[in-house]
Amino acid sequence: MDWDLLKSFEAVAEAGTLSGAARKLKSSPATVGRHIAALEAELKVTLFDRLPEGYAITAAGQEFLPLAHEMSAVAARVVRKGAALEGAGPGVVRIAAGNWFSRLFLQNLAGAVEKMPDVELEIINTYRFADLARRDADIAVRNRRPERGRMVIRSLPEVPSAVYGHADYIARNPAACTDARYRGCRWVGFDREAGHLPSARWLEERRGKPPEVRCLQAINILDGVLGGGGLAVLPCFVGDGEAALERLSPPVVIPESQPWLVIHEDLRRVPAIRAAADWILDLVKDTARSARAA
Repeated sequence: MDWDLLKSFEAVAEAGTLSGAARKLKSSPATVGRHIAALEAELKVTLFDRLPEGYAITAAGQEFLPLAHEMSAVAARVVRKGAALEGAGPGVVRIAAGNWFSRLFLQNLAGAVEKMPDVELEIINTYRFADLARRDADIAVRNRRPERGRMVIRSLPEVPSAVYGHADYIARNPAACTDARYRGCRWVGFDREAGHLPSARWLEERRGKPPEVRCLQAINILDGVLGGGGLAVLPCFVGDGEAALERLSPPVVIPESQPWLVIHEDLRRVPAIRAAADWILDLVKDTARSARAA
């Protein structure tokens, strides 16, 4: 059996659509659709019901799915073992992180190039937790400690945040400089889809209502504050780096925002991955120290 057919089956079962599966597989919807049709023909069963809103897995598909997961896990172990046996030569390291940490890494690439001149980096900017067992990434930076899997986990220094506003907005809204800011000012923050994030919950507790300007991506919150749309909670390393913004509160560590650096156990000794992990640890340490000192 062609392994590509099984990969497409698993991806469609997870995404529910051909387009979603194609994005995950870096393929095309047409190719994924052909794979599903070929697999159904080979197995002589219908794996998905084709509905206007997407692909719904059938009872037969549900029976088959655990087997596909097992094969996927074995294939991932083969890939990880190959990476672990590559030796000390250069390689590619894929780092998965949320908006702010992805931005931090990209803005400090000079240090990475100095430490790892022959290593290629892929920065995966995503809120979704990368599945390291399936090699979605080599290193993940998360704000939640993994509870299962053979992972090497290191706590990173907590990076403080603060309230920021554009100088022009503050001049027009004196309440921004007092505790009345939470009720008396407009705010730019996360929308409901991202409302589970620690900084969104922290702001909700103080305001009792959603922000007046709501965004899904953190980088757009920064854009909204720079555009004079209101105040926002930003990591200090983000807000302090913008000359047009003023810090309006003391630095605070948002509860449940402890960052964790995670590597799969099989890859912990790969030189390129170990070097990238050390670079991340040093960078976050320096960033947290600078934010507290400012």
